Amino acid sequence: MRVVRACVVALVTCAAMLVAPGAAQADFAPPETWADGPYYGNRVPFGAFADVTGDGLADAIVVNTSGLTVRRSTGWSFGANESFTTNPYYGSRGTYFADVDGDGRADAIVVNDGGVTVRRSTGVAFGPNESWTTNAYYGNHAPFQAFTDVTGDGRADAIVVNHAGITVRRSTGTAFGANETWTAGPYYGTRETIFADVTGDGRADAIVFNDSSVTVRRSTGTAFAPNEQWTVDPFTGYHSTHVADVTGDGLADAVVVDQAGITVRRSTGTSFGGHETWTWEPFNGTYPPYEAFADVTGDGAADAIAVNATGIAIRRAV
Repeated sequence: MRVVRACVVALVTCAAMLVAPGAAQADFAPPETWADGPYYGNRVPFGAFADVTGDGLADAIVVNTSGLTVRRSTGWSFGANESFTTNPYYGSRGTYFADVDGDGRADAIVVNDGGVTVRRSTGVAFGPNESWTTNAYYGNHAPFQAFTDVTGDGRADAIVVNHAGITVRRSTGTAFGANETWTAGPYYGTRETIFADVTGDGRADAIVFNDSSVTVRRSTGTAFAPNEQWTVDPFTGYHSTHVADVTGDGLADAVVVDQAGITVRRSTGTSFGGHETWTWEPFNGTYPPYEAFADVTGDGAADAIAVNATGIAIRRAV
C-alpha cells in the first residue's frame, strides 16, 4: 500500500491514509496556505521548488542578490527560512536546481558566460562552488538550457537547445562530460520545449508544444529518437504550460494553467489522453515563478503551487 499524507493545516495535524496500489490522482484538493507572507526572490528565476534536503518532499527555494534561502517542506507547510548560501549565487544565463550528483538532493547550478558551476546540497546548505564545465555551455533558443536526467543513471545532465539541434553533456557526478549531439536537426516548440519522463523509463524525454499539436522525442539514453505526435490538437495554457507527474504513476503528464482553472492530459506512455479539468476555478500566481508543479507532500504525485504577494498556496494532487 502507498502512504499518502492527509493534513488538516488549520489544526496542524497529520494522519496517514492508505491508497490502494496503482491508484492514481484525479483532482487537485482545495487550496491550502503553506507560507504566510511573501516568499519570492529578486533574481531570476526568483524562486523554485525542488527537494534540496533529500527527504522526498520538494522545498521552496528563493534566489536573491544576497544569497539562496530555503523553506523546507514538512508535508503540510513550508518551515522557517534558512540561509543555504552566505553570498550571492545566481547566473547571468540562468540558475537551476537539480540533482546532478545522484545523492537524492537537488543542487544549485549556475550558468554564466564562462561556464557552468555547481554548489552541491548537503541537506542543510549548498557547498563550495565547483566548476563543472571549462567553457561556456548555453543555448540560443528557448528554453536555452535545462538540467534533468536524460540518461537514466539518476544524475541530472546538462541540456542545451540551439537553432541547430539539442546537445547534452552527461553528468559524471563531479562534472559535465563532453558535448554530444542528441538531435540531428532543430527541435523546439513555438509555444514550449520541456524535458520530462513521459514514458516512465527513468529517462527525461524532449516534449515540444506547437500551435497545432504536442510532439515527443523519446530519450534512448544516447539520443532523442524520431519525432512522435502525442496530441492532434494544441495544448498550451494562458498562464503557463507544464509537464509533471500529477497522477503518481511514474509518467509525466501535460498540465496547463488557464484563467478558468487547471487542465490535465495524462500520459499513457505513448500519447497524452483527453482533457480533464482538475480545478474549476482559477489557481495562478502573481509573483514569479507564478505557478509550479512539484511533489511537496511526498506521495509521489506533483502538487499545484501558486506564488502570490501574500504567500504560497498549495493544491494537493488527490
